Amino acid sequence: VLCEKPLAINADEAKQMYDCAKENGVHLMEAYAYLHSPYVKSLVNDVKSGIIGDVDFIDTAFITQFYKEDFRLHKELGGGAMYDLGCYCTTMILSLIDSPVESVKAGAEFTDLGVDSLTSAAIQFKNGAKASFTVGMCLGTNTNARYDRLYVHGSKGIIKSDVEYNQEGKVSYTVIIDGKKKVRKIKVPQNYSLEIEQLGRCIREGEKPHVSPEFSLKNSALIDAVLKEIGF
Repeated sequence: VLCEKPLAINADEAKQMYDCAKENGVHLMEAYAYLHSPYVKSLVNDVKSGIIGDVDFIDTAFITQFYKEDFRLHKELGGGAMYDLGCYCTTMILSLIDSPVESVKAGAEFTDLGVDSLTSAAIQFKNGAKASFTVGMCLGTNTNARYDRLYVHGSKGIIKSDVEYNQEGKVSYTVIIDGKKKVRKIKVPQNYSLEIEQLGRCIREGEKPHVSPEFSLKNSALIDAVLKEIGF
């Protein structure tokens, strides 16, 4: 089962789903297509290699248009910016910082239908690293505009990217160390195909999924913490 993100409304439901899948010999994977991208793998490998030192701070954003009519505007359907867009930011942050979450602070603006149209959060990790993100459905009405950013600050350098989440084609990010810039250029195929192919290998060959149950549950718990902070 390849289930579109977010897998469940909260971490408890997600755990029940994974437990049920395990009991019945079913492969269940949360569908974050962008996490299968060679771009993301290169970015994660650069950070984990220590090229920019220890990660001190990450900031990222994902903002789209405001929808007049859409299921994302209805609370009973799991709508709102945090569920639809925030899960991208939290998974990116958790992919780059390998430490338990210590605390979360967040604030939000809500629509008349009771879902968040703009949410910002600050996360403190036990290893001392910090992260912040902003997500929203507030750029305008019925436009194709969107805004994405990613900034990773390390003890030796930084990584900057303005590439959209779930990008494909020729994409890049910039590594800056001692004022010297190096651009990583990566060719990215269709990410949805990559995740389906990977699930097939997990089923046939026992390959470890890029989006593991452990990772999904950790992310669900972080989303729960943000939603609790904003009073959703």
